[in-house]
Amino acid sequence: MRGGHRNWNSFRTEHSDATANAPPRHPVFARGSPHSRNVSEIVPKNKNVPVTRALAEFAAGLRFEDLPDSVIAFFKIWLLDTLGCGVVGCKAPWSQQTLAVAKEMGGLGKATVIADGAKLHYSQAAFANSMLIESLNFSDVHTASHMHVASIVLPGLLAMSEVGNRSGREVITAAVAGAEVTIRTALGIPVEDDRGFHTSGTFGSFGAAAAMGRIQCLTDAEMINALGLAGTQSCGIWAPHYDGANAMRLHPALSVRSGIFAADLAAKGFTASTRVLECEDGGVYYAFSDGPRYWDRILKGLGTDFTETFLAIGLKVYPCVRSAHAMVSLLLDIMEEYDLVGEEIVSIRVFAKPGPIQGRYGPDVAGQPDTSWLAQFSVPYAIAVTALDKACTVDQFFPDERVRESKVQAYIRECVSLESDPEISKYPKYCARVEVTTRDGREFSKLETRGVKGDVPYPLTFEDVEKKFLSLTAGALSSEKSSKAIDIVRHFEDLENVGELMDSLTA
Repeated sequence: MRGGHRNWNSFRTEHSDATANAPPRHPVFARGSPHSRNVSEIVPKNKNVPVTRALAEFAAGLRFEDLPDSVIAFFKIWLLDTLGCGVVGCKAPWSQQTLAVAKEMGGLGKATVIADGAKLHYSQAAFANSMLIESLNFSDVHTASHMHVASIVLPGLLAMSEVGNRSGREVITAAVAGAEVTIRTALGIPVEDDRGFHTSGTFGSFGAAAAMGRIQCLTDAEMINALGLAGTQSCGIWAPHYDGANAMRLHPALSVRSGIFAADLAAKGFTASTRVLECEDGGVYYAFSDGPRYWDRILKGLGTDFTETFLAIGLKVYPCVRSAHAMVSLLLDIMEEYDLVGEEIVSIRVFAKPGPIQGRYGPDVAGQPDTSWLAQFSVPYAIAVTALDKACTVDQFFPDERVRESKVQAYIRECVSLESDPEISKYPKYCARVEVTTRDGREFSKLETRGVKGDVPYPLTFEDVEKKFLSLTAGALSSEKSSKAIDIVRHFEDLENVGELMDSLTA
């Protein structure tokens, strides 16, 4: 059966022929509901545990009824944030370039391209929409795994669901399955061991395949093959980042395309590695690193605890690198409270832990960027342009000519400094202190100890994201369509046909 919800307990009986030749089920899924036992009971302790199969069986069998209310509530916040990013991303030149190629390759179809309104084959519409969502670096991030999850999991689901008349509940279920799989696969290895691969490219295909497999109701054996096919297409490297090249924005879209292809092939009976993650000879973990160090993080709490995975996805208040967010907020608070403008300020000292200041982005990026991409990863640029404009929105980072303005570049050199402060290490990641000195000698200081707004435990509400959505879609969508989209997302679990949502996202 394809297209409807399945009961986990009866699923193997219904598909006994399809799974007759499959390897034995992982012990945790051997009987009953996946939630009748805590997956932490079988947290892998060594490399012989079949994590690929366990993740596949979880994704294939997840039901809407299994999801906690907190997961469903966050899904709606996450979805609305993602759609706003897709609408505003449509205007970027690299988005238009990608969309032009998708139109040339995709031909006519029934799936909608966000904001543009073109109707393409669902695979090409999903590819284009992923690029739009990721385009301006304003969408979500799961900090522990360094994954941009929404642009990987949602585009294919929305495209196929529009064409296939799927419901909101089906999309929610498949999206959570995909998010859990892509985050958990990435958590298997530490980021510093990734040998220069970009996690949204290397592990994104797994989440896209799991989501697309779930919306198609793949069997366990088919889902294992879908993950195997996703793994054999995995790639995405960090090198383009240092050139400020558009290729970095493309990685989630490539993962979407790979995931769709993997799920569609698996549904036809195409086979792949059943141990694509853990196989020592060519498995993803051993090909892209020295092997997984964090076996416990891959399956711990799978299906029962979403707090460190799906519910730990962070949303962005500013379209720049996460490590700059607290600093930008502190600076804006100081400027607002004391009625300052950038020209009055002669010094902005930013204090943080050593990691968030530069991270893996290097001193060249932390210096004076000359492209929009590099500007979004530059803390000094974010601070300087925020001070000068008393704002930190998409307009402060685009186009490249804005980044290269002599006034901004001079402000970085003359007024902004980054310093380490070990005392801040006792606070959550990305906390910071900002000290401002004015021309007349006044000094102001603020410290952030809660973390970054948009992350746990400082999350955005639906109302926060509604404001973000309206600001991002202004001028692109009519107020009527924006309001309709918000209302549909607010009641998404009651939506009978996803096509209604997609219709509201075009001019």
